Amino acid sequence: MVAQSTKQPLTRRRQSWVGRRRLGRPLFEAQQAAEKAIKAVLVCRGVVFPKTHVISELITLLQQSGLEVPERVRESAVLTPYAILTRYPGFPESISEENYASAIELAERVYRWAESLIV
Repeated sequence: MVAQSTKQPLTRRRQSWVGRRRLGRPLFEAQQAAEKAIKAVLVCRGVVFPKTHVISELITLLQQSGLEVPERVRESAVLTPYAILTRYPGFPESISEENYASAIELAERVYRWAESLIV
């Protein structure tokens, strides 16, 4: 079943970032969770998408396919820079608890939204 096979990697991505703050990758993992969740919805809708980490581009494709994307999901576009910035040396070490919490909350919102469409 397409929905189940799409949902499995999404669940694995979510599990990989939940609780990983101590490993120093939560912002990257939050971005990846949101990106993968949106891509899962695109796959389920049969929308072809390019290789990209730019969440706003993926959201635009969903909207062009006729899907109304809620504001709470569109807000996740702010996670896009974390796909690259957090993977290389020099990323600011002084990330606030608020930044971590906000990124995780955004990713959770996107995940729940995508899951509701895929189920």
